[in-house]
This record gives sequence, C-alpha cells and structure tokens, in this order.
Amino acid sequence: MASGLFDPEQVVLVGRHDSRLQFGKQNSGATHTVNGKTTDPVEYINELTQGRGALSIIDTVGNKTSLQQSLAMAQAGAGISVLGFGHLYAPVDAPYSEALFRNLTIHTGIVNVAAYMKTLLPMVESGQFDPSVIFTDTVPLADAEKGYALSLIHISEPTRLGMI
Repeated sequence: MASGLFDPEQVVLVGRHDSRLQFGKQNSGATHTVNGKTTDPVEYINELTQGRGALSIIDTVGNKTSLQQSLAMAQAGAGISVLGFGHLYAPVDAPYSEALFRNLTIHTGIVNVAAYMKTLLPMVESGQFDPSVIFTDTVPLADAEKGYALSLIHISEPTRLGMI
C-alpha cells in the first residue's frame, strides 16, 4: 500500500504462498507477483529490468536466503530495507564487501511508527489508504485475550489481528 506514496513504475511482490501473493496483488499496488517456490525471483527481476536489477528492495523475511536474494537482485546503488526477523533464528553473514563495492545501502530495523504517523494517519483518515484490508479479524482492546485465542485457530493462514 505504501508503495503508492512513491509512484513506482513497477512493484514486484515475492512470496511462497499463492493466496498471499493474490492478496498482495489486489491490495498492495504490486504490478507483478513471483512465487519463489516455482520461479527464481532473482532471474525474474533481472529479466524484468533487462539485467539492471531493482532500485529498492524491502526484505520482510530477513533470513540468509532472503538477504542473498535481495543482494543478487539489487542494481548498483540500490537500497535494501531489511524489516524481517529471520536472522534471530539463524545467523546471517554481514555482506559488507559486496555492499561496499556495489554502493548498496542496507537499512535494518523495526519500523519507526512515530516517524511516519504524522504523514500516514491523515491518509488513513481521509480514505487514501485503508489498512483494514490486512486484518483477518478485529476485536475490541478489552477482548484482547479472545484476539490471541483467534491466532491459535488460524493455522493454515496467519492471523492479522487489529485491536481497536
């Protein structure tokens, strides 16, 4: 959804679950989707960009494989934002030399909500962005315990819970 703020020519969503890719195509502004189980995302990006690679990459997985793919599909001078926590479960080598020699910028960290709140909240209030599409369930904050119980029910698909 936030890709609409920057008006990119192409947005490629890479994933491993067709239902999530379909959802992303319908709701995120993705112009292309790639199932990484059946198609090599690096080859796809290189083909799509005539070998130049992607200018901006958001890695929401953050494990060794996803970071290697991000590096491989990045064009020289690209920015890679790593938001995922996969590295907590298995170490990820820091690719300093490759990033340095290709002039890549790698951003890591948890999304700083406070930094974007003044920009995004009016967009949500005006209807420009509707984040409710990402929630599978909503519960009142007073029923938070029920909300956590819902996450145990949805085993095949992840629960995206909004507490209001």
